[in-house]
Amino acid sequence: MTIQQEISKKHEAFIKETFNGRLTSGSGNQWNDKSDVITDNLQIECKATTKKAFIFTTTVLNKIINEGYRTGRKPLLAVRVMDSFKNTKDYIVSQDFKTSVADFSGNKNLRINLIEEEDVFTFLLDGKFYKVRDLETYLEEEGLY
Repeated sequence: MTIQQEISKKHEAFIKETFNGRLTSGSGNQWNDKSDVITDNLQIECKATTKKAFIFTTTVLNKIINEGYRTGRKPLLAVRVMDSFKNTKDYIVSQDFKTSVADFSGNKNLRINLIEEEDVFTFLLDGKFYKVRDLETYLEEEGLY
């Protein structure tokens, strides 16, 4: 198992425990069991990286949004960043429906250096706003902590 696979597996297990969910079979590669972690109300895709920046793509974000809508669950993207000292920082990305832009066609991907960002920020990608919160802030704001 590579370092990346090990980080990813640990991240999925952590998100499963944090949200009291279940891991999907085959890490979401089954036609009837998508995403990585699901709960009664949440559809969560997990991504982990050892790089300083994470590239948010419309492909990944649209995938989880579509899976969430199809199943009637709120779609979330859980991102874990691990630095060279093996310190981790966890983020939750959700679509921000409070902010909108009409007829805007933006980039299809966006590279964000999460290590240097604030714990809460919003970004625009392909006409949609997304809110990024560190895991602790997300749990507090959603009343799950």
